Amino acid sequence: MKDVNSNSKTVIITKANGDDSESAVVIGKKDWEAYQETMALLANGQLQFAMAHENDKDDVDIDDMMAEIDTEIANEKKNKS
Repeated sequence: MKDVNSNSKTVIITKANGDDSESAVVIGKKDWEAYQETMALLANGQLQFAMAHENDKDDVDIDDMMAEIDTEIANEKKNKS
């Protein structure tokens, strides 16, 4: 548990016979929360948007960026309906 939390190492738990069809992975809580946040950002398009604009030379206001993303997502949902 110490390595899992302090060094962000994962531990894979398998059956004694080596069958990994029912294996599990132990990760630290901070790492789990980071994965969850990343998945949420991927799911709503914010991460892709940020990566597409990471080299923009203009200053970016985070509130404006979030509003623009929300508008784009709403428009995409409206177009799919």
